[in-house]
Amino acid sequence: MADKKITQLTNITGANLVDADEFVVVDISADETKAITLGELKEAFDSGSGFVRITGDTMTGPLDVQSTITSDGLTVDGTILATGASATLSVDPRDGTGNTWSWYNPTGDGLFAYGNSADRMLIASNGDISFYEDTGITPKFFWDASAESLGIGTSSPSAKLDVVSSGATAETIAYFGNANITDGLSIETNGNLEWGFNAKNSRSLTFSTNQTERMRIDSSGNVGIGTSTITSSAGWTPKLVLSDSTSPAMVIKGANSQQVSIGSSNGLYLDSFGSTTGSNNRIVFRVASGNSSFTASEAMRIDSSGNLLVGKTVTTFNTKGMQIDGTNGNFSITASGATTAFFNRTSTDGNIAQFYKDGTTVGSIGSVGGANLAIGTGDTGIRFVDSNDQIYPYNMSTNANRDASIDIGTSGARFKDLYLSGGVYLGGTGSANKLDDYEEGSWTPVVTSASGTLTTVTISEALYTKIGRFVTVHTKFVLTDAGTGSASLTVDGFPYVINSDYSNGVVMGRNVAGGDLMFGQLSGGNSTATFLRNYDGTDPIVNGHTYTITATYGV
Repeated sequence: MADKKITQLTNITGANLVDADEFVVVDISADETKAITLGELKEAFDSGSGFVRITGDTMTGPLDVQSTITSDGLTVDGTILATGASATLSVDPRDGTGNTWSWYNPTGDGLFAYGNSADRMLIASNGDISFYEDTGITPKFFWDASAESLGIGTSSPSAKLDVVSSGATAETIAYFGNANITDGLSIETNGNLEWGFNAKNSRSLTFSTNQTERMRIDSSGNVGIGTSTITSSAGWTPKLVLSDSTSPAMVIKGANSQQVSIGSSNGLYLDSFGSTTGSNNRIVFRVASGNSSFTASEAMRIDSSGNLLVGKTVTTFNTKGMQIDGTNGNFSITASGATTAFFNRTSTDGNIAQFYKDGTTVGSIGSVGGANLAIGTGDTGIRFVDSNDQIYPYNMSTNANRDASIDIGTSGARFKDLYLSGGVYLGGTGSANKLDDYEEGSWTPVVTSASGTLTTVTISEALYTKIGRFVTVHTKFVLTDAGTGSASLTVDGFPYVINSDYSNGVVMGRNVAGGDLMFGQLSGGNSTATFLRNYDGTDPIVNGHTYTITATYGV
């Protein structure tokens, strides 16, 4: 360092300052001034103690601050070390509050605080990180380093992400969005332990796997699974659409490997499968009555044999309910104390039920005149007319009455008995054609003689036939013991009283043993005929002989 006078130094500016430039210093020991270069001054500070080189805005080397350092700006490329039991690193934001941001180590953990008491963040020695709520007392954002779990609203997360709200009312827990939609999706609670996702701004909520959408809920609450278009081919919007072109759209599984598949392939299908056969493989439909317990009762089922059972659970015929037997192609209905079936045709008359054999019509039941029933096949039928209490022959093909064309029975297929309380019109419809009375029966003849007494009369037969106003009687008897009887025979006890118009009418009889004919005379107003021997009008009575009598008379 050479001696120079001040007048010998060159004036320099800060912008032109280089290591060769010189400064004037005073050597106190020699009591003289000397010149020193900038480079020599740097070397002196570097080799001395208590000095730190600052080049521009950068300080190199360690900085040991024993008291307080105040700086408008400080950049550190290295380590800031605060030691001691109460070592604190504080930063004054100069916001006029007098509060500082401080980092200190109270219990072996790093705590970041604002002001004197408001803790803001704690980094524990085990790696846990806590962020405090506005009072600085309770941590509400917590990272559990050992469990690698994050808790929001709790310092004890029970899952990788555990969000706990302290409120008990409806609130939004989280928002998700992007640059175009700031609140596209939210997670919300209604304050009653119920949570949900909410797609905002009239948008759909979608669910995807393998970068492919699998399900969506549109803004109207309609659900689509396997499709993003929640509409039907009919044009209306259903609440749920399940779509799959090759597999069942929905499978419901239960115990014993039971499952029900629902799909749509050339139409709707519903399949029931199981590991066992019998009653397990069935489809049961239940409905609830309107009671408060909402107890559902079975209304219908399809069993594993293809039977559709409505109102019954077994195929027993006598059990109330309806069965459609898919295997045999029939159905049965059983009712208890009620009508079994109802058939109703509106508008026009015609067939209500039609019956076929191998595709060909074999008969029908229909309506006539809006109030009558007709049953038959082709042009042969019967019409029931309740307004007149009558049955008509009827043509089922033309829906018209059919006169004098239908027989009842045939020579080889006859009806047995015909019970009538009225008459029969034979050969015509006039009153003269009406046969309104026919009767057959037996009667009890009383045989006496005009003189004396017949001791024993044995009746072997006594029959009568009544047709309309006429009665024909017949009897056969034996004068087993004629006793004292003589003069003439009187036969009494005819089944009907003889009309007075037929008084003195002639009837015939015969003494079978003797071969004699007898003439008898009717007694009008009575039920008696008197007989004499025909050829001489004498006594016809012969002991032990057999007699037959036949008489026809009006009543």
